[in-house]
Amino acid sequence: MFKICKDQTKRLLVFGRAGIGKTTFCQYVAHKWSIGAIWQQYQLVVFIRLRNLTEWRYPLLTSGARYSLIDIVKTEYLHHDLTDKYETLLKEELNNNQILWLLDGYDEIAQNIPLHLKYLLEQLLKTPHHILTSRPYLNTLSYDVQMEITGFTDDNITKYVKQFFDQTNDEMGNASIQTENLLNFLRCNVRIWGIAHIPVTLELICSLWCDTDWSETTTLTITVVYDKMIEWICRRHLKKHNIPSNQMTKEDVYQHLHKELAFLECLAFNAMERKTIIISPIILRIALKQSECSLQHQSHLLNIGVLKSLDYKPIGTILEADKNHYFVHLSFQEYFTARYLVKALDGACDQKKKAIDFIKTHKYNQRYEFIFTFVSGLVNDYSNIHCRDFFWTTLLEEPLDLIGIRHAQVIICCLEDADCDTSIPQYRQLINLIIKWINYIIYMTDDALIHPLADSLRRSPSLVNQPEIVDAFIKLYTHKNSKIRSSVSKFISVLPITHSYEALIQLHITALVKKAGYIRCSVLWPLARLAAKAATNEIIHRLINLLDDTNNEVRKRACYTLGRMGDKAATNEVIHRLIHLLDDPDNKVTLSALEALLKLDAKEATNEAIHRLISLLNDTNNNVRESAFGILVRLDEKAAKYEAIHQLISLLNDTDSKIRKSAFGVLLRLGEKAATNETTHRLLRLLDDNHSEVRKHTCYILGAIGDKAATNAMIYKFINLLDDTNYEVRKSACHALARMGNKAATNEAAHRLIRLLDDTDNEVRKHACSTLGAMGDKVATNEMIHKFINLLDDTNYEVRKSACHALGRIDNKATINEVIHKLISLLDDTDNELRKHVCSTLGSMGDKAATNEVMHKLISLLDDTDNKIKESACYALVKMGDKAAIDEVIHKFISLLDDTDYGVKKSACYALGEMHDKAAKNEVIYRLIILLDDTDCGVRKSACYALVNMGDEAATNEVIHRLIRLLGDTDNEVRDSAGYALVRMGDKVPINDVIHQLISLIGDAKYDVRKSACSTLGRMGDKAATNEVIHRVISLLDDTNSKVKESACHVLLTMGGKAVTDEVVSKIFVMFNYGEIGIWAIESMLTNIFGSLSCMSSMKHDAVQILSNCVEREDVMFRLKNVSEKFIQAYVITGISYWLPIIKKICFTKGYALTVDKDTITVYGSEVPVQLPLSNEELGQTLRNYFVNWPEESLQSYNRVVN
Repeated sequence: MFKICKDQTKRLLVFGRAGIGKTTFCQYVAHKWSIGAIWQQYQLVVFIRLRNLTEWRYPLLTSGARYSLIDIVKTEYLHHDLTDKYETLLKEELNNNQILWLLDGYDEIAQNIPLHLKYLLEQLLKTPHHILTSRPYLNTLSYDVQMEITGFTDDNITKYVKQFFDQTNDEMGNASIQTENLLNFLRCNVRIWGIAHIPVTLELICSLWCDTDWSETTTLTITVVYDKMIEWICRRHLKKHNIPSNQMTKEDVYQHLHKELAFLECLAFNAMERKTIIISPIILRIALKQSECSLQHQSHLLNIGVLKSLDYKPIGTILEADKNHYFVHLSFQEYFTARYLVKALDGACDQKKKAIDFIKTHKYNQRYEFIFTFVSGLVNDYSNIHCRDFFWTTLLEEPLDLIGIRHAQVIICCLEDADCDTSIPQYRQLINLIIKWINYIIYMTDDALIHPLADSLRRSPSLVNQPEIVDAFIKLYTHKNSKIRSSVSKFISVLPITHSYEALIQLHITALVKKAGYIRCSVLWPLARLAAKAATNEIIHRLINLLDDTNNEVRKRACYTLGRMGDKAATNEVIHRLIHLLDDPDNKVTLSALEALLKLDAKEATNEAIHRLISLLNDTNNNVRESAFGILVRLDEKAAKYEAIHQLISLLNDTDSKIRKSAFGVLLRLGEKAATNETTHRLLRLLDDNHSEVRKHTCYILGAIGDKAATNAMIYKFINLLDDTNYEVRKSACHALARMGNKAATNEAAHRLIRLLDDTDNEVRKHACSTLGAMGDKVATNEMIHKFINLLDDTNYEVRKSACHALGRIDNKATINEVIHKLISLLDDTDNELRKHVCSTLGSMGDKAATNEVMHKLISLLDDTDNKIKESACYALVKMGDKAAIDEVIHKFISLLDDTDYGVKKSACYALGEMHDKAAKNEVIYRLIILLDDTDCGVRKSACYALVNMGDEAATNEVIHRLIRLLGDTDNEVRDSAGYALVRMGDKVPINDVIHQLISLIGDAKYDVRKSACSTLGRMGDKAATNEVIHRVISLLDDTNSKVKESACHVLLTMGGKAVTDEVVSKIFVMFNYGEIGIWAIESMLTNIFGSLSCMSSMKHDAVQILSNCVEREDVMFRLKNVSEKFIQAYVITGISYWLPIIKKICFTKGYALTVDKDTITVYGSEVPVQLPLSNEELGQTLRNYFVNWPEESLQSYNRVVN
């Protein structure tokens, strides 16, 4: 996961829907770290449930004190006072950068964090290494790396169900039958199959399966699942109290516990109204009063099975009513809130008004999406049909979303859970509205699949299978514009459409017989995307005919499409025709036929295809070889992959050396992908093969598989091979043991490897050293270290180097002096390369090697005749830390500043810079100043580095004066280093002198000087943002050199505020439109503008118009976060109508809602809804008028252009 983080800090945002497994993910990775399986670069992993940041748990501190990270660790994990000693140790640990924080549930806390805990939350979010989880609707934070937990795959569902029933086999006795029955039930209903991908939902379904009669359940919505779960919990509760429920209907059960259910409904609703998941004693008492319940008479109210106490401290209140509680999962709170609303809609006038106000206020708030989903499902099954109609009427009444896209999403999720009931009075109106938006995103967006509406439709199998919706797709499919046809084919391919395909399939059949090859080609890609859904006999027959087409591209695409159809296309005729194409004159057709055969997964075809692919590994055409190699490596069908691996293993001892080499290459690249029990068993047998080449290759392949192959039997074989008669086999066995990790670090392995340190072959000795070094202290013995020491005198340089490196990796106090003594002796070796490596090894040992003798020897090497040795000695002394920072060493470094070799002078500069605390003396600074005029640019740059590291003592007038002169240096890196140094020296630098010099350099004839001057001004930020500087930098936006323009653009945006003038905005947009600057500039500028309401509000009419025109670039606006309300505020303040297209574009792209009610505008973004006051009615009316029928008008304009 962390590999995709570009910088040193590792911050990830992990999204996921309710119940998808975000908390489980945190618990899982914490466990894997604790057992040493992942992320061992971290010394500590801290898992924090953010919902615990409550006022009662972290009360307001006196005297304005704030909570710190140590407080949260103590509160969550250490329920007792720490001694001063252990508190100090804990502080040291938490100040270490090698800590990973797992912050779970940002969505649960973001909207109701107590004011005095906001600072603590900010501190958590500033930690350099953390993973934050949240539901998607709270995408309010700027993270470069974002991931999503998408739930179970189809295979995961099968495995989970099997595992679930296997664990209950003793109780049920028929686990395999129950597994098969449930899987069949799930697969027969697309919607059930869809929600089963949510882990918590699948767990509920499995738990309910045996205790529930599902025979009459044909449509299972999320509401039905939760309803059955609550029924099951209620029956279990009754059983605990010895009340039989076998003869009770669901209605009987609910009636029996109507008081308890009413209490939970009141509890959930009151907490939701207060935007909290923590149910305080106050909310508890309100719910008890509203439901007319009493804990005194109904003491079991809190123990039905859906509530938990949050007070789990060892010391605390024993009164349940005084404890904080929470629902076991947020979705249960949402479900009971929905039950409350349904009853309120059917209740007295005051209750009805309460429900109506809640629906109108929150219908576009994404946090409440699940609530309205549940309400829709519940009212559809409610006894009073007027209650259902009342809900839909309220949902469709004012205030309505002016943009319209969030409104459509709400309609989609509610219709889906109502099973698209056509008896809903507004059904036809609702379907037409959804079709309108489908048309819009297909016609008007570059990639409809990434729009929020697409995600809503993906999760709505019932809706997308409605005849009207399918007909709308078919109509789009016949559009004369190929871009529209392509877009809709991509869109349909990801939707769970399972029937009503006749007309769509007929369109494909008609197109497949067209004379023009390009028509046949164009229809094959969308057909391939639909794949199994379109695998009818007639389509397959047409595709078979296309395998003889004269057009190479048609044959290739026909193969690909048949492969995507899987088992349904695996007929004898198809397989026969594809095998025939393996001799096609076009290589691309041959490779496409091969991939298709592997995907069909018929054993005969698979064997033939793999055999042919392997033969193609030796093809004369490089592209063919690479393609065949790629197909074998990326095989994803299990049967085909394992069959290929087994064939490749058998080819390792083929009589043809080319085939052996090719098979070895593929298996080596497959690595751990080839790791199965059967594969490793086959490879294990090959370690005894008669041919040494086979044994050698097998060792390397098993090494590539890594610790997954590290069984005791395998390690035992490798150990035996260390005595093999063939030196290459011994070498490869060493390599394999090194790749097996800690499992191979046994005494037996170490003993045999130590013997190899005396091997007659240089390569074997070298690899034995490396392997023992990798095993480290675990196997380190005096004998082994003495052997390494002896090898330091080996005749072979590579062996000496390997032994040297191995010694550096082993921390054995008993032999450290002997090791150091030997290394010192090698510093007089005649081989300069070895001496360099010894210096490096001594440096890597750090202060352990910083003895007087070592330092004396390294100091003497500073006078060596070989310049590279001098450099290595410099770096080694620096790595020894404070022990080496003595006067003698520093004086030697100073003397090296006069060396004739530029590399030595650079090393001395670096060393003095690293020892800045001890070296920042007048003499050092004086000598470094001289080097600022050195003829070598690398030396001048290093001198800058050393001076800046010396801090305030080096910030003398003379140093600053010379650095200012270097701003005009002939070398770009020197100029940048001087600029960086001046910025770091801060207030001691006469800023006006620097600015004066940089302004003069802006007019330099050389473009790279102008560019460097700009970069330095940018680093200076606000300090350099004078009117003169801004004026001169703006003039560079018209420079003849594009790099200078880009640098000037960057500087102005870095300065922000007054530097981003209307003129700058206009020029930057013009430059962007002409391709002179990249998208980063627009994003940076927009962030600057939108980061400040005053900047936006001060923009003139023309600048807003230019900005509005640029908004047509969707990729620009899509990257902006949480700024919708600022656009609207700018519109309200300025009244400039050009803000409206920007508001429309960003709200549509991100799926935000916008409502106007009397004198208030409400923005429903990805965080808490924002309410903005309207200064006058005219602005509100202009806003309404602009958005009236805007999607229809946009579509009409598009069609006029196309036609």
